[in-house]
Amino acid sequence: MKRLLLTTILIIITLTSCSKEPPKEFRGFDPEIFVMSLGDMGWEAICKIKVEGFIVTEKDDEYSVDLELNIDLITPQKDTLKSTGVTSFNESSREEFHSYLNLETSFSIDTSSGAGNYEAVYHIKDNFSKKEFALSKSFEVN
Repeated sequence: MKRLLLTTILIIITLTSCSKEPPKEFRGFDPEIFVMSLGDMGWEAICKIKVEGFIVTEKDDEYSVDLELNIDLITPQKDTLKSTGVTSFNESSREEFHSYLNLETSFSIDTSSGAGNYEAVYHIKDNFSKKEFALSKSFEVN
């Protein structure tokens, strides 16, 4: 009887410890850039990225996240335009957040840089954990 009880307890402990999902690394994936012509005024760029592994705080049955997305633009002439697109995602909800969030920002590209190959450098920061990462995506303006 003692063996059966001990075996059952060990199985429960093993299953419980194996079922916990390890925390995800704070990272971004699937960056997307859409560019629309504004005629003589240049172009409008919309940058999107999915982010996971961020900290969610819980207080009084309310869940909160605090993320920042900042885009640096590298022009065809290799000039870096800092913080061309900036957005904050500081949200609270009574429902838990999904395992990833979609972040989005937009900015204008004037005609002085012209058409050509650009690069957007995504800088994402989790203000709760103070973790940051960066990744880049090339795109063409014509």
